[in-house]
Amino acid sequence: MSLKKQVILLLIFLIAIPMGIFTLYITISSYQNATSSANVRILADIQGKSQIITNYFEPLTSLVNFMAIDPNVKGAYKNEFDERIWMYKTFDNVLKTYPQVISIYLGLSDGEILIKPDAELPEGFDVTTRDWYKKALEDNKNIIYTPPYIDAVTNDLIISMSKSIQNEETVGILGIDFSLKSLTEDLKKSDFETSYSFILDKDGNAVLHPKTENIGINMANLAESDPIEGDSGYIEYEFEKIKKVAFYSKIYGTDWFVFTTVNKSEIYEKDRAKFITMFIIGIGFTIFGAIIGYFFIKNKITNPLDKVLDGIEKLGKGILKNEEIDINSKNEIGKLAKAINKTTDSLRHLIKNIDSAGKGFSVVADEIRKLAEDSQNATEEIAKILNEIKNDAKLVDTETFEVVNSINSVNKGIFEISKQFENITNHIYSMNEQ
Repeated sequence: MSLKKQVILLLIFLIAIPMGIFTLYITISSYQNATSSANVRILADIQGKSQIITNYFEPLTSLVNFMAIDPNVKGAYKNEFDERIWMYKTFDNVLKTYPQVISIYLGLSDGEILIKPDAELPEGFDVTTRDWYKKALEDNKNIIYTPPYIDAVTNDLIISMSKSIQNEETVGILGIDFSLKSLTEDLKKSDFETSYSFILDKDGNAVLHPKTENIGINMANLAESDPIEGDSGYIEYEFEKIKKVAFYSKIYGTDWFVFTTVNKSEIYEKDRAKFITMFIIGIGFTIFGAIIGYFFIKNKITNPLDKVLDGIEKLGKGILKNEEIDINSKNEIGKLAKAINKTTDSLRHLIKNIDSAGKGFSVVADEIRKLAEDSQNATEEIAKILNEIKNDAKLVDTETFEVVNSINSVNKGIFEISKQFENITNHIYSMNEQ
């Protein structure tokens, strides 16, 4: 693997991957924080709605408890001191003070009902046969709430509250009917488009629901796998193939729970968009940083190293042209390039000196070669003369033969020297050609 590829891999491991992991961590953390923030907003919304319901019911609860101990109400059955007149005046004041109250009445144990505003009742009407009367009679200490119903006249959603009136004995049941219209409007307000609220009693029956057809339906098994626990929390469930989250809180002073449900996708939709945006930005910065790092390493490390390697390869092949490795860096690579340039320059000068010396050796070799040739010619001439006089003087011939042998030895030595210089010359030429 080339150095450049190794550096790129190193860049990825040291810069790109850590930056990517860091970006992913920051983005996921932000997403989790945003999701937690969304849950907090919904929980705050449900708590706010629970408070709205509490504020709506609490004055009416206090009103019923107060009226249950009012002497005029308690004495209205016997009416010994015209208590009914004063009770009716109190009823009128209630209707003026509490606009949500539609009617207020006292059902007596003999079946008669005293009601404001005045209403025409069917002949033979017996209040003791009504469900609200019976339930309040059974539980003579607590306020009884009836399931909501649609008023035939106003078409509003109505709830009745009733409580037993005791005066040594049960004299009747006090009741008020009040509209949930304003409460329903308040419960519709939400920061989420798919959100709506509803109220369940302790048995899971829908006391209040934006879809009136669901009122009275038992919704205790809304989320069988995620049961309701405690006075507040949330559950996850699926309705009509849509995943939902419902936050709930118990309404103070009652056994009711208010639920606010919202599509799960909407909770995380905005946060998911932020998550994707942050992730893309993070990846963009990671890629940008990797590109900057790549070009920095390429220009400062790999490209200079390529030049140094090219210079070393030329030096190894004996190419000693007047070209220097052009690197202006002052780091270790720059120092290496300067050292190679210096080495190349020194070798170039050394070879130049050797080349000059070689030319001198060549001239000497030529002179020796010429001398050898002249010596050979002279020897041949002497041998010829000696051969002519050999027959005339044997003694001289013998001595002459010895002279010839000596001369031949000299001639052989001269040729050996000539051969040595010729080898030196050839070697020098060979170095020059390289």
